[in-house]
Amino acid sequence: MKIRAVVSYISCVMVFLWWLLLSPVFFFGGFNQVKEVVSLDGKFKVVAYNVIPSTPISIYQSLIENDVFIVMYGVKGEYLGQSSPFEFSDVDGVLGDVVFFPGESGNADFFSINGVGDYTSGYEIPVGNMRWWSRISSFFR
Repeated sequence: MKIRAVVSYISCVMVFLWWLLLSPVFFFGGFNQVKEVVSLDGKFKVVAYNVIPSTPISIYQSLIENDVFIVMYGVKGEYLGQSSPFEFSDVDGVLGDVVFFPGESGNADFFSINGVGDYTSGYEIPVGNMRWWSRISSFFR
C-alpha cells in the first residue's frame, strides 16, 4: 500500500510539472502556426507557433505578449527539436530579422536567431544533440 502511494505521488508530481513547464509548447500544428522560414539550401525549416494558453503564465504570454516558440524540421519534415520552454518573444523579435540555420554563418550544428539579449539563447536549436524538452516532445511526434 505504501509503494502505491509513493508511485501515485510521483506520478502526480510528474504530470503537474509537465503541465506547468511543457504544456504551453507541447501541442502545435496548423491551428497555432504563425510563420514558416526555410533555409536557403532547403534542408531545414523552422516554424513559429503561438504559445498555448494552458497555464496562468502562458495565458499572459499568449493573449497579452503574443509570444511564440520555434520548432525545427529536417528536409523530410522530421522533428529535430524546439526552442526553450522558458524564454519567449513575439514573432517579429524572433523571425523578424536574420536567422541562421545549421551550416550558415559559422553555425556548425544549430539554428540561431540574430538579436540582442538573453532570450536569443533560448531560441537556439541544436541538430545532433536534442535538449531535454525536445527529447520528451520527440517521443510523441
